[in-house]
Amino acid sequence: MKYISIILLICLYSCHNSQKISRSVFKKVLNDSSARIHSLSEPADKEKAYFITPSGKKVLLVKYTPENPVSISPEQLPPPPPDDSGVPQGIAPPPPEITVAGVNDPFKGKIRVAPKTTFSTKRAEKFRTIKELYNELPSKETMNNLAIGRREERVPEEDRNIIIEKAYLYTITLEDDNDLHLLIGNTPVYDKDVTRVFNAEIAAIPPDGTTEEKEMIREVRRIVIGEMVDIPLCGRNNYLQAYRRITIKGSLFFDSHHAKKPAKCREVEGESAWEIHPVKSIRFFDE
Repeated sequence: MKYISIILLICLYSCHNSQKISRSVFKKVLNDSSARIHSLSEPADKEKAYFITPSGKKVLLVKYTPENPVSISPEQLPPPPPDDSGVPQGIAPPPPEITVAGVNDPFKGKIRVAPKTTFSTKRAEKFRTIKELYNELPSKETMNNLAIGRREERVPEEDRNIIIEKAYLYTITLEDDNDLHLLIGNTPVYDKDVTRVFNAEIAAIPPDGTTEEKEMIREVRRIVIGEMVDIPLCGRNNYLQAYRRITIKGSLFFDSHHAKKPAKCREVEGESAWEIHPVKSIRFFDE
């Protein structure tokens, strides 16, 4: 079976009885990671799929059959037929180094696995903003003196659950260990000289741990991937900048790896080695 491609800008028509393809339908397809086609030469197993061009444009793909031909206007015609490589002329396949996050990605880290993939059992403390949280955290000097290194347990200073009621998500990227790294701040738009920035990491699925903890991690990954659609590595062209209002909850973690060099993605840079890691829940707002 072949696909015809439709670049969804506002609202186009499908090949099924001229039914409208709305934004909600398109988003539903994008939220299904199994519907992504990494090469336009792949077989058409689904009625609807999607392809992401190197420029980041998302293309809706609808299965074509002679018995169910497409009736669309000239502006909506499919791209030229594929050349010998199976890719339509003028559209290059996505670079192989682009990796997209999945709900069930396994955790591949080797250092401090237990605190990175399990939650504190302490009662959650609420903070209105990131600034308020910073006021209650031990200093960098205090934490460095603890020489945490590779300890496989949370030190008492980390053994806390916290909630930040109002924050803004600036960037979210996929790390080598399959964690999703978030840089969040206290202003609607990142301002280097004004914004207080905090790190947060949504863990990948650990090899050990309880079924309940693993399902908590899957659920928060499911929510974030559903909201963001594709979460790539942070690179020259491949990173997501969101500017979304959020409420976030999780356990504290001091990442000594970032004690001297804070996390950074493009222009957005963290200001400390403190993190919410792992994230237990996240809520998005449309404001």
